[in-house]
Amino acid sequence: MSEPNQKEYTLNEVVFQSPRMGFSDIDLMPSCTDLDVFESVDKPYITAKLILLDTAGFLENADILGGEKITIALQSNRPGTKEIRKTFFITKILKQERTNDSVQVLMLHLIEDIGYESNLFNVNRYYEGKGSEIIKKIVGEYLQTGLATDENDFQKFKLIIPNLTPIDAASWISKKLTTEFGYPYFLFSTLAGKKLSLKDLGTMLSPNNIINPDPLGQGPNSTFIYSQALAGKLTSHKERLISGFTVKNGEDLFTIINKGFIGSKYTMIQAAGTDEAADSTFDFDVVKDLLKPLISTMPIGQNNPPYTPKFSHNGKPYNELPSRHKTFISGNYAWRTQSSETEFDTGVGEERDIATYKLQIMKDAVEELLKTEHMEMSVNGTSFIDGNIHSTIGNQISCTFLSSVPEAKVSEQVDHKLSGNYLIYRTRHMFKSMNGMESKYDLSMSCVKLGRRNF
Repeated sequence: MSEPNQKEYTLNEVVFQSPRMGFSDIDLMPSCTDLDVFESVDKPYITAKLILLDTAGFLENADILGGEKITIALQSNRPGTKEIRKTFFITKILKQERTNDSVQVLMLHLIEDIGYESNLFNVNRYYEGKGSEIIKKIVGEYLQTGLATDENDFQKFKLIIPNLTPIDAASWISKKLTTEFGYPYFLFSTLAGKKLSLKDLGTMLSPNNIINPDPLGQGPNSTFIYSQALAGKLTSHKERLISGFTVKNGEDLFTIINKGFIGSKYTMIQAAGTDEAADSTFDFDVVKDLLKPLISTMPIGQNNPPYTPKFSHNGKPYNELPSRHKTFISGNYAWRTQSSETEFDTGVGEERDIATYKLQIMKDAVEELLKTEHMEMSVNGTSFIDGNIHSTIGNQISCTFLSSVPEAKVSEQVDHKLSGNYLIYRTRHMFKSMNGMESKYDLSMSCVKLGRRNF
């Protein structure tokens, strides 16, 4: 993607720190050759792999035990960008290999500081309030970091964290949160950001959350496009070219049916109940309960979800067949002190009525449908590390793929099944030749989309 001798980013700092050694901080910039950084919406910390060319006895002198720090600072060479700075802990040496008597290659596995430091704490205390508020208190007190959230969650809990690390406690609570429409929440960390993010899927799939919202334009907000024919022509917009992609199947319909997310019966047992009337039993129909309300909120032209009631058995749609009966213990309502049937305090996993219990099933079902198919795509990463804005995981990217039918008319050359707005689920930032004349930065993204184009 880059021209010869062109630097796509600048490595400002790679510093090794070890409190157990007598020497000062070590500058590793001359030794760095490769850095891979990994983000995921289902992980509240980022990880990395750093490759060093050790020609000065660094490993021998450092005597790495697995608690040393490495601070990395880099910046895109696009105008108007800001430096990105992250502190990592070394967790282990993945590889140590000699190329000759005086040179060895080291591959270090790194974890973001908040992920490592969380492992040092045990949280066993009482909290109450909205889930997002509790998470903000936990990460602020134990990890000294902020929380960016939309606060669309409505569940209020009273709970005692049962001997978990701060990260595990926050993740546990986040998995119990939904919006009023049944969208799940994700707690994650990002490369270009200092705070943890807590976002619901509905916000992520909003048209306002597309990083390149002008699919027909030619400017910096235009669509990412896959076209081998155009690869050598769009010299002024090379960063908008998809260099390669692979479509992979995730959860298939057979598996989703087996998990009870198409048509099922659910029973929530109240452990403190005195008779069967204390239990909550309800039917779940993915079309009636989830997809029909969901379609109205999906992007126009992309509101065709990955399930259809036209699939049937003996004339009855799959979603109307109670193919599974699942039973869960919802809790014992230890915090309930009021006699009201609708207004009382709840713990994690407890709800006041069947409608809110069903939201938990909807939350899990929409996440399964989201993962039925995902795309791995590679692009030039130059526009993704501006530093003043986060533009990878949790955001959408508009993509266009040309039709594989060569004789198609010009107006029909777009592959409507592949094209559309994708949610960036995971990323791998690949920084190469970190101190050479040419610095190369590619981005590999694992993307998903809930809806397909209507035909």
